[in-house]
Amino acid sequence: MVTFNSAVQEELRLFDGEDSIKGVAIVRVLPNSPAAQARLQPGDIVVRAGKEEITTARELQRLVDALAVGDELSLEVLRDGKKLETTAVIEKLPTRFVS
Repeated sequence: MVTFNSAVQEELRLFDGEDSIKGVAIVRVLPNSPAAQARLQPGDIVVRAGKEEITTARELQRLVDALAVGDELSLEVLRDGKKLETTAVIEKLPTRFVS
């Protein structure tokens, strides 16, 4: 995930002509991950997590880090110009991803 800005918007060719979108772009979804189970897809823009508007990847990561394994996080996502709602269940990070 990366902070969605005009450079990312141009790179991913998303939401042409819409400059006011702020959020976190999903670039890749690992199989069997919480993001995959929440049905997130590359190109989705997360604009809200829980009750908070999300404008940076750091904000979203901070929210996830504050939750316990098994907690749920509601997400509002833009996909193809439409708002969708989904829920991600927080899981323990696999050891192969921990540095």
